[in-house]
Amino acid sequence: MDRIIPQVDALTVRMLQHELRKRGLPVSGIKKDLRNRVMEALRSEHADGWTLGYLLNIKIVPFNGRGRDPQTLVGRHITGLSGWDDNTVTIMLSDGEDQTIVCQAADADDLNFGMDQELFDLFYTSSNDERTYEKKPLLITEAAIALCKDRQGVVATNIVGIKLAGMKEVGFFGVTKLGVDVWLAG
Repeated sequence: MDRIIPQVDALTVRMLQHELRKRGLPVSGIKKDLRNRVMEALRSEHADGWTLGYLLNIKIVPFNGRGRDPQTLVGRHITGLSGWDDNTVTIMLSDGEDQTIVCQAADADDLNFGMDQELFDLFYTSSNDERTYEKKPLLITEAAIALCKDRQGVVATNIVGIKLAGMKEVGFFGVTKLGVDVWLAG
């Protein structure tokens, strides 16, 4: 929650009002009042399990039975990634069968996988060339399915997340198009 405070403090009055509107809260008052109202709403959402991401827009949820349980990744070591063009990302593992994250929607033409910044930094060099980890694979310490809200605060899609040794929190693979189903292939 502490890392959200600077994000809220940086919001303009118009942005604070937007955050309040999407939560159905009053938008009148001075900036300090708007900020306090947004912070209270975020604290409530955080207490309900919404965490991480842009103003608390991700919530880890129990495995939904679709595909493979992400927990089967815990304790494995990643040596790299492949895919992207066919709406899949394959996580290459040094100690087990490679695992594929699948993305599906009714209209798959505009789908595009992405990663949050911390995962991206671990997998890519500054030139955006993919790193390989054959010599020093990355240990997966947590894995989960999560729900993700869109910028209007509406629950829009599910995503797959992993935490690698050295990361502070779970990082997520997601898609730029909302309303899609993302799972670990079984």
